[in-house]
Amino acid sequence: MSGFERPTDGSAWTDAEDIGFPDDFSGDEADFASVLRNAFDVECDDPPPLYARTLLDDERLTLPDPLFEQRTAYRVFRQLRLRRSVLPHRQAPAPRELWSSARETIASTSRPMLTAFGMLLALMALTVALASPSFAAGLNLLLGHTGVAQVPSYPSNVRASHVPEKPTAELDFDPTMPLRWLGPGSIGYTYAGVQLQDPADWSKGPIVELQYSLAKAGRGTGVIDIREFQINPRFAAVLQVVKAGSASEVSVGNLKAVYVEGSWVTRAVQTADVPGMRTTVIHWQSGVRSELILERDNVVYWIVADQRDGLGRDALIKLAAHLTPVDSRDLLPNRIALRLAGDTLSASFRRPIGKEVYELVPAGVSPETGVGQFVAAQS
Repeated sequence: MSGFERPTDGSAWTDAEDIGFPDDFSGDEADFASVLRNAFDVECDDPPPLYARTLLDDERLTLPDPLFEQRTAYRVFRQLRLRRSVLPHRQAPAPRELWSSARETIASTSRPMLTAFGMLLALMALTVALASPSFAAGLNLLLGHTGVAQVPSYPSNVRASHVPEKPTAELDFDPTMPLRWLGPGSIGYTYAGVQLQDPADWSKGPIVELQYSLAKAGRGTGVIDIREFQINPRFAAVLQVVKAGSASEVSVGNLKAVYVEGSWVTRAVQTADVPGMRTTVIHWQSGVRSELILERDNVVYWIVADQRDGLGRDALIKLAAHLTPVDSRDLLPNRIALRLAGDTLSASFRRPIGKEVYELVPAGVSPETGVGQFVAAQS
């Protein structure tokens, strides 16, 4: 007997007529199947070549995927409403299984634990809000060390600005800081003077403030206010906080700038629950104040004017293009005398319209992250 043949004793497959083949099998196919059966012993793990691949091509005999057992177990436990431990798996479960497991876990959790978990989430949200007050980082318009942070409404977590005590060495003006002005006069405005504001906690040294007055009274304040300063190294940027949608990017020559239309103002409103009592609210007012923000040679320029005097967006851009360098010794010939006359100058200077709020971004933090602290300007 050939070594490739099986003994025929007791075999029910040796005779093609005794085997229940499909009806569409011809006699030759049945004989051939019987020959294969005699040559290969499937029961003893001696299959024909490509036997496994042939079976796997049949959808009814396809092997289950690795998560089939786990999915079956989850369905059984869910239908029986039984608590289960996390089943071991080699691959991550499907998203629908994770969601189903999370719902069952929440449903089986006690109410006190859910309350504690909710309080923890609220505390985390409050911590994030205090640490990162500006969540509209994508709305920020940046110009290096300055720009604007746009918010939907006046922020609630605003602290007062800190002014260093005098006298300190930091109060001395840096003569190497480049200054610019509009000359003795421009577009009907006359140079009114200059003063050194005490440094804020975010400025490097005093803030140089120049003002120009309208020779002929107009409908507005008739003042152009220009503040020039450098950023304190402790901060990456100082951004003006404005109402979302009120700022737009513009160009002054080859420099990028930001134009702001409007300002924060306070007004008294009637208290609903107490007749006769009024409270103060802060809202954004359009159509009055206009401002242009730009930075050149690491010096920040904030130019504020009044739209009612005809100084809107285009007029401020043209005005900023005419800023020319000026020697600090000519602009500030005697800083000691200027200091002594500070009170008199401050009394003659008119403050820009509106209430200013700044977002101070610490050094080492990108202004694009929206992480900073809101500070109200000193009145």
